[in-house]
Amino acid sequence: MAKNNIEDVAIIGGGLGGLLLAIFLADLGIKATIYEARSEKPPVYSGPVMLLPNGLRVLDRAGAYQQVLEKGSLAPRNYSMSNDHEVLDCRECGDRDTFGYVGLRIYRQDLVDILDSMVCERGVAVIRGKAFDHIVEETDNHVTFAFSDGDMVTCSLLVGADGIHSTVREYIAPNTELVYSGILSILGFVPKQYVHLPYPDYPLPAAVVGPAGMILFGWSDDKVEEYPLATNYKMEDLGRRGWQALRKETSTLLTMMRKGYEQWNSTIQGVLDHVRDDSLFIWPFYSVPKLAQWRSANGRAMILGDAAHAIPPQGGLGANLTFEDVQSLALLMAASKTDGSRWMANLNWWQSYRMSRMDGVRELAPKIVNRRQGQQECVADYAWLYNIDVARDVKEQLSEPTAKE
Repeated sequence: MAKNNIEDVAIIGGGLGGLLLAIFLADLGIKATIYEARSEKPPVYSGPVMLLPNGLRVLDRAGAYQQVLEKGSLAPRNYSMSNDHEVLDCRECGDRDTFGYVGLRIYRQDLVDILDSMVCERGVAVIRGKAFDHIVEETDNHVTFAFSDGDMVTCSLLVGADGIHSTVREYIAPNTELVYSGILSILGFVPKQYVHLPYPDYPLPAAVVGPAGMILFGWSDDKVEEYPLATNYKMEDLGRRGWQALRKETSTLLTMMRKGYEQWNSTIQGVLDHVRDDSLFIWPFYSVPKLAQWRSANGRAMILGDAAHAIPPQGGLGANLTFEDVQSLALLMAASKTDGSRWMANLNWWQSYRMSRMDGVRELAPKIVNRRQGQQECVADYAWLYNIDVARDVKEQLSEPTAKE
């Protein structure tokens, strides 16, 4: 292995971020291997993901856009509706003329399947049932890490794309404690035949706001046989074991989901009556506190996506930001592939670039919540969020003399 050069990358985590990173690296001529702790079996629940212009632009650069468009459902706006069917707010989620892309929703598992197929087409190795345990050694040109079964691997770079409960993060930001929001989301699906909208052009997707709280109501088109439904519930932190136990208590979850049932309009009552028991899923909202570093001291290990900056789900921000992380990091790796002397400068810029982006998103997220609840006017400027061009930003950085030092 040439000193400092990037010859191979180990990706911990086979979710959206890990798969997309492997695709970019393969296309850029860098060998990558994905290590996924879970088995082949997909998750029982596969909720929707909101893809915004910033994320769609990245997926387009990766060659995935057309497949995503075919599987997804266009959602140019998200609405907030009152309990008596009046529009409280509308959020722009993309416009082709202004942003180049129209926002869309797609089921997470459909998106995973698309990216997984692209990874296979490129011959990227995906090794399942291998749980990362710890880093054994890190130098200025390689990193050696161990799995829980005792096996070890040495490679140029290690990327933790292993989600909010990241084990790689323990090496980069030891003893990080997740922050619980006090909110539990309960999700499920309602068969289409039981959904009776109050009027033909009732706007979806929507957050319906009423005296009993808020119901997030999914979308409908010819591709959809069921409507996704979610409600938020204030609850103390039960911890991982407590949440695992609650997931099995179907009757309890239904009771919680139907809180304030009598106060809802007949449309919401109808969908609450017909939520499929076997589709119920819970999502306690945690976030990763702002970290001082997303990379190790020697720059041979780093984290991205939810491992680095998870926030409670607010209008699809999380997945799209992960895609930005991935593309920018992959392009910088490619620029350092045969000239490792510039890697640390590139990595330091990447960390600053992405952290600055997250600062803006943390300010935006609570505003989205307020808008959903009808507390602000409908008009808002999302141009700074949607118009980012990661490839352009990286190209400008690489043209700077400091990037070559």
